Amino acid sequence: MLETDCPTCKYPISNSRDSRLTSELQDSAIPPLNSLFVPNFGRIPIIKGDLTWISPNFLAALREYVAILRPASIRICNGSVYEAQTLKDIIIKRQANLGIAPLPEAIQQNPPEASVEDEIHIYSKTSEVSYSESLGIRYLTTSAYEASKSERFEGSMMGRCLFVVPFAMGPIGGKFTQYAVQLTDDPVFVLNLRSIFRISSAIWDAIAYTSPSRVIRSIHSIGLPRPVIRKNPQILPETLKPFLVVRNDENEVWQFGSGFGRDSEKVSKFFGLTYSSRVGFKNGWHTLGAQIIKFTDSKNEIFYIIYCSQTPLEKLEKAGWNIEISPFSITWLNHRDGKFVAIQPENDEMLQVAKRDNFAKLFSKPEEYEIFSANPQDTKYGEFEVAAIIFATTRRGDEKLPVVIETASWQEGVVLAAGAKDSPMRAKIAIEFSDFVAHWLQIPGLSQFPYTFLINFSDFWKEGKDNWRIFEWIFNRLKDPNDVSNANSTPIGKLPKSLNIEGMENVKMENLTNVDVRFWLEELSKMAAFFKETMGPNKPKHIDQILADISSKL
Repeated sequence: MLETDCPTCKYPISNSRDSRLTSELQDSAIPPLNSLFVPNFGRIPIIKGDLTWISPNFLAALREYVAILRPASIRICNGSVYEAQTLKDIIIKRQANLGIAPLPEAIQQNPPEASVEDEIHIYSKTSEVSYSESLGIRYLTTSAYEASKSERFEGSMMGRCLFVVPFAMGPIGGKFTQYAVQLTDDPVFVLNLRSIFRISSAIWDAIAYTSPSRVIRSIHSIGLPRPVIRKNPQILPETLKPFLVVRNDENEVWQFGSGFGRDSEKVSKFFGLTYSSRVGFKNGWHTLGAQIIKFTDSKNEIFYIIYCSQTPLEKLEKAGWNIEISPFSITWLNHRDGKFVAIQPENDEMLQVAKRDNFAKLFSKPEEYEIFSANPQDTKYGEFEVAAIIFATTRRGDEKLPVVIETASWQEGVVLAAGAKDSPMRAKIAIEFSDFVAHWLQIPGLSQFPYTFLINFSDFWKEGKDNWRIFEWIFNRLKDPNDVSNANSTPIGKLPKSLNIEGMENVKMENLTNVDVRFWLEELSKMAAFFKETMGPNKPKHIDQILADISSKL
């Protein structure tokens, strides 16, 4: 089997190429003439991979990027274990040559660059718009974008190898899967992507049958062209700060600096949430920083619930129940047959084994970094119909918020959740907050909305081992929504008449389900002011009407 073949699915089929050579001879055989011709620049050798893999609709774009970056060679990645081992060896050799001390000494001696994900810029060539910048996202003019891009990326890969990495967010060939191609000169970034999403040569076939406008093109450079003349090659000059630009008029991202791509969680959040929020907004689906919880009762009745919270839910136990909590914190919601369907874009199998501490070894002890083989098509968490969405917040010292609310409608649930000002999505979107909320309020094609619940963990009910008591009430509401024997209808939604609080000290039901009219009128007024401040004139008109309807019921 060739090094470029997938160890699991054997794609491309080894028998179709070089079957005359034994595996021993393949390692020493001279590679065939394989290069990319770039006008006004010349031929760039392809040291691994095959240009025939790349779909024609991306090849033209690749030539344009190569003309800007000017790498010495190109490697087309396939996600194989052989490739991962080669990249690991490159990292070990590079650290030895540069004399980089293992972490944490390296951090003490050379403070790392600020994380580029924390300073996202948005650029659109096709329209001039005015934004509030209330979410910390900065907007670039055309002149600023062109100047910053030219200063950082022109010739930024001279003397270096360009890695071309096709990856899929979701199962390859899936209906709701998003495809992307990452260009980078950082082998650490390649290994990082391999541990988060799915890398395979088969992705090129999927890209060929996908509209070019729906394939993400991401370009990254660490900004270290050879020969290196900086005293400390690990730190960028003051004139070249980290840089991340999302182009709103193209499916394109430009990333500059070694700070990008070296934190698996931030890479996952950027592609899975930040950038995907924009793609979903354009194509009619939704992104959430949320987990999927599968509930199965003793009668084998199953519900899938989306749990959105700043704090991931790690464990839920209840006698007679089988509760499975997905280990991922990104969920995409699309609709099928009028219902919400959820998928999680991360690579389940790889995230199970390639833990964060293992990836950290690339910086401390790269020789101990473990390489795993996984089937890029394997998925445990596929497409699920969503029964409910839970928005959980934590407001300590605020005893007037009920512990759990079933909202009266989908629209009320969206507005109350957005107004809670504690959403893990608010700092992770690449579109205006007003557009994001409006996108959730109006969903064409959805005829059956999931139930929405709000949970507040306060001083009366601390998040932890007793959470199952809240979920028990939610689960019973989903089993029979028409049964209101344990639900009080109030102006803000349905509240539990009783919860199983047996064994809980200093917990009283009246403190958990009280509706204070004065408090809620003030709360709704604060929400209205918050929406006005953060959305300005772009605020969806439905918001004021929804808040007014709740106030009138109070």
